Amino acid sequence: MSTAIAKPAKVAIIGASGTYGKGILARAKEIGVEVVLVTRSPHKFKDVKPTTTVVEAQLDEEEKLQKAFAGCAGVISALGELEQNEWERDSLLMRENGANGITWVLTRPVRPTQTPFVGAHVHKNKRGPMNCSIYDHGDFCLYCVASSEWDKLAPHVSSGPQPKKT
Repeated sequence: MSTAIAKPAKVAIIGASGTYGKGILARAKEIGVEVVLVTRSPHKFKDVKPTTTVVEAQLDEEEKLQKAFAGCAGVISALGELEQNEWERDSLLMRENGANGITWVLTRPVRPTQTPFVGAHVHKNKRGPMNCSIYDHGDFCLYCVASSEWDKLAPHVSSGPQPKKT
């Protein structure tokens, strides 16, 4: 999957210290995307690039979130499943928690791997093969922010054969 055609200028990432969040942050840094990291644990991000801003905030601090999201092309949530489901429901579906007006894409990666890019593919209607590099997933998340192709969809991102074109 090549997403070199579209990248956001600035993006907010929530959950950047977790497995998928690390891959998204690494890919954003690599391709020169300005990043706002929203975290409860700013001490985890001491050595960041000058293009990265660390904002300490809880997910229910709407004012802080609105300020953090200002100027961002989008917000990528890489939270753990329980927190993510609650935050996504309240923010994206109910327009609470500082996310009013955000167009959502819920990516559903399968088994995360620490391998380099594996050429992941995106499946709109079904699960693909079971592995996905966290870096491929990060690449796709950044593409989703810059493109409207996947708006209001929940694609699976995985390695393996390209889905057949119909």
